[in-house]
Amino acid sequence: MDFMLISTIESIGPSSSRSPDPVIGKISLRILVLVALESVLLATNTLHKKIIIRTQIQN
Repeated sequence: MDFMLISTIESIGPSSSRSPDPVIGKISLRILVLVALESVLLATNTLHKKIIIRTQIQN
């Protein structure tokens, strides 16, 4: 899942760098990457917690 996200972000990259100001494009791209990574981490973290809770209930 991580690799799919990164590849889609990379494919967005070149089109955003064609914008009038490439610096703004790069900054927004970095923000996009950070947000995407954070959401992936949050998703895996909540999944982890759910799995832990389920195993505790079973025990």
